[in-house]
Amino acid sequence: MKPKSEQKTPHGNTQYPQGWNQLLQAAEPETWLIEPVELEPFKITLAKGTLRVFKTLVNGPLACPSRLRISDRVLILRRDYGLKITTEMYPGNGHSECQRFGVYFLQDKAIRVSLNKEAA
Repeated sequence: MKPKSEQKTPHGNTQYPQGWNQLLQAAEPETWLIEPVELEPFKITLAKGTLRVFKTLVNGPLACPSRLRISDRVLILRRDYGLKITTEMYPGNGHSECQRFGVYFLQDKAIRVSLNKEAA
């Protein structure tokens, strides 16, 4: 099976976190306005690890190393919140210990609306 991407290397701004401590921090729940290309805008409120993965995705493409196990959080964002997140596959490189690895891309525009200290 060939990688989906025509490129042999990920985009230059791809993030390669090696642990949860390298994802963006999220001390309190946050509400975000999502502006999909083909749908009406909607709001989501996220917390904890799912929020950390989301904020990192908003920051740019996110490589998905198996040691970090973020794919379950991406699945939640796709399935439960309806976000459009695509995955492109690339051949292994110096950042990856495997033959192929995926990079997640958030396709929707996201704008932080507020911090929600009372939400959980």
